[in-house]
Amino acid sequence: MIMDWAMKFQPMKFRERMDDFFGKRGRSWHVTCAIKREEDDRLEVDTSVHLFDTCVQDWFSVASVIEHTLSLVKMENPQLNKVELRL
Repeated sequence: MIMDWAMKFQPMKFRERMDDFFGKRGRSWHVTCAIKREEDDRLEVDTSVHLFDTCVQDWFSVASVIEHTLSLVKMENPQLNKVELRL
């Protein structure tokens, strides 16, 4: 699983100058891509996006997202017993 915080989601303006962009508030995204190798060596990618109205980007937020994503992946793949995380 590869995961990271994405840039803030700001639906107000289509284009703006770079100096107006930095330091703005917006909705935080956390994107996770779960890559799984099939029996025939094909790779399957499942992407999960968590979108928050208000969120502090700290260890607790990341741990909660990981816990939720792992529960979804385990529900879809009950035979899964090992996951490698890349943050």
